[in-house]
Amino acid sequence: MGTDMHANVEVTEAVEHRRWVTAFAEVQFARDYPLFSLLAGVRSESTGVPAMFAPRGLPADASIDTRGRLELDVDDELAAVECEHACSKAQAEEWVAKGVTGYVAADRSRIFDPDAFAVSWLSTEDVGRVLDQYNENWRSQPLELAATLAAMRTFEAAGCKARLVMWFRH
Repeated sequence: MGTDMHANVEVTEAVEHRRWVTAFAEVQFARDYPLFSLLAGVRSESTGVPAMFAPRGLPADASIDTRGRLELDVDDELAAVECEHACSKAQAEEWVAKGVTGYVAADRSRIFDPDAFAVSWLSTEDVGRVLDQYNENWRSQPLELAATLAAMRTFEAAGCKARLVMWFRH
């Protein structure tokens, strides 16, 4: 079974830096296990590459778009029509009881996606360090990460703050 990385580049509003908004939805990375190992220790056991950053979890102030990709609605009607981002109340209760996930809303209307793991975020500086280390180790650059870093730096040059929020799924 393979592992995939999912990510959003989040940026703040340029003026007040009060809330994070997603600049790009669904930044998709090729399966690059040495890169996944550097970013969050994912697949380190098979690659032998140590993590540069331990997973930090989902930022408390994550954007609505990011939360939408990482949370499921607990809704029997949506689950009955096989909505991608929904599960039944019974399924949610089973997953929570097993410790696979937890509720993210006090009214138990949303749960964290039980298939997502190693959820983390990196600053623009952190992403640059990973890219430099990857280049030092393998004398190449993963194009998706290089393009992501260029976009993050562009936002920061315009007065925004940027971060890469990422997670993995099997």
